[in-house]
Amino acid sequence: MSRPRIKPGELESRETDCLRIARSLFLAKGLDGLTMEKLAAGTKLSKGTIYQLFSSKEDVLAALCLESGRYRHGLLERAALFKGRSRERGLAVAKADYIVYCLHPDYWRTEQLTDVLCLTSRVSPARKALLDTMTERSAGIALGIIRDGISSGDLTLPTGLTPEKLLLALLGLTRGLYLMNSDEALLKLWAAEKPSTHEQLFGCVCDGFGWRPFSKDWNYDETIRRIWHEIFPAEATTLGLIQKSTP
Repeated sequence: MSRPRIKPGELESRETDCLRIARSLFLAKGLDGLTMEKLAAGTKLSKGTIYQLFSSKEDVLAALCLESGRYRHGLLERAALFKGRSRERGLAVAKADYIVYCLHPDYWRTEQLTDVLCLTSRVSPARKALLDTMTERSAGIALGIIRDGISSGDLTLPTGLTPEKLLLALLGLTRGLYLMNSDEALLKLWAAEKPSTHEQLFGCVCDGFGWRPFSKDWNYDETIRRIWHEIFPAEATTLGLIQKSTP
């Protein structure tokens, strides 16, 4: 006798349980270790129920990326509200990635491992559409800040360069630095002091692209202090960057 299909109201809680187990399987044993059979066994659900939630293991990975993407997007929305000049808001956006890296390393590792896989062929159209929309919205926040810099006169891009290329440079710096820090190599020693190293290199890239105020003309240490206190106080407290306030 076949098991009854789960009700729509139960889908979200079942999916959350599945993703928790799936992330553990994927991080421990890679794509080969994540199978629908192992997912069913780990969640004590039938394979039919698993397939009711996900069309394939690639669809599961897309759901994992969507889960971390939603968390990051929430941080980016908060960062974009920072009251400051456009380059300061860009620095706040960079701190969102730092929070994901430090407070949710499983999210970070899943995204890094998934980036090298080709998922699109077996991802359900509905989930792919959600993932594409999430990616576009998150990139749109950062691009909007860069364009605000251009419109305000704080940023004049060199000829032939676009806001998208500047975003690629800043993303490559941020995520590449954290990836190198995960490696047992000489590069890990160079990148050991993540916050200060990133802030220095971020400043050099922004200076090189002509994004004002330049590092020599502005106290970005104070900007970073304000970002933690005004935008991410709970996360900064957890990270030990600011002290927990007492009543």
